[in-house]
Parts: sequence; structure tokens; C-alpha cells
Amino acid sequence: MNKIEITSGNNKKQEVATSTMHKFMVLNSGGSEVKPYVDKILVFSGGGLVSAVFFGENRAEILIDWPETMTLQSMKLVAKILNVYRETGQRVIFSGLWVAYIPEQSEYIVMAKLKNKRYLLSAVGLVRRISKELEGTPEETNLIGELIVKLFKKHFKVDLEAIKKRYRIG
Repeated sequence: MNKIEITSGNNKKQEVATSTMHKFMVLNSGGSEVKPYVDKILVFSGGGLVSAVFFGENRAEILIDWPETMTLQSMKLVAKILNVYRETGQRVIFSGLWVAYIPEQSEYIVMAKLKNKRYLLSAVGLVRRISKELEGTPEETNLIGELIVKLFKKHFKVDLEAIKKRYRIG
């Protein structure tokens, strides 16, 4: 097994194990499909949350509306992410099971929640791909959510039912 060292924004080093057969893709027991390793994908602009998609068994829930408090929290998170980027110059930032990518071209920050840290390298590739696809896309919640589901289906070769939901407290 090869070891790859990744440095996060706070200069903590983490080793990620990879092997030549397991590199950048996680295969299920059948070996022909890529197993989804992401629970959530969030997309932010400079003004906060633009889209949120939650993945489950054969379904993707696209959040189309959320409370003002969530908008304010997301604005705070964007500020933190951008501060880490300014301090370190790193475009890929991770914390716990979350990985975020700040692209050079796109105005969107894409963030994904992993099912397990061992999928970190694969998730970085996925968020970079999503970010590239979002370049030039209008800041419209439904449109971005649907595009994420389409890319997720294509990447993981899964059939998902896309459901649009409004955020409910409680």
C-alpha cells in the first residue's frame, strides 16, 4: 500500500492509504459499478447556500427552501472556508467527513460529506468534477440540485428518484 500525505488548513497531516487496484474508485462486490461514498453535496456561492442534495437508498432529496438561520450559518461557513483558503492557498479543504473544493474558475464552492474517510481522494475528484460542471450555471437552487443529481447518477451509475423538499424544523 502506498501512503499519500494530505495537509489540511490547520497544517495537520493525515495519511491516506491507497493501493493500485483501489485507486480513486470504490467498487462494490460485483466489481462493475462504483459504490456511492457520499451522503450529502452542498453548493455555496459567496452569499451562502445555493443548493443541498441528500442521498439515500435509491433517492436523492433536493432541498429547495430553507430558513433564514440556515442561510446565515452557511454564510459563516463560506467565510471560514475562504479564510482557510486565504491563509493556506489550498483549494481542497477537509474537516472530519467533509471535503470542500474552491475552484479557480467557478463562483461555486462544492462540499461533500463522505460515508467514510477512506473515500477522501475519490470525493475530491467528485467535487472537482461537479465544480467544473457548474461553471457558468445560473444561481438557481432547482437547476443546480438537478444537475448534481444527474452527475451523481452518471458518476456512480445508479438510478435515483429525485425528490424536491422544503426544509422543515423538527
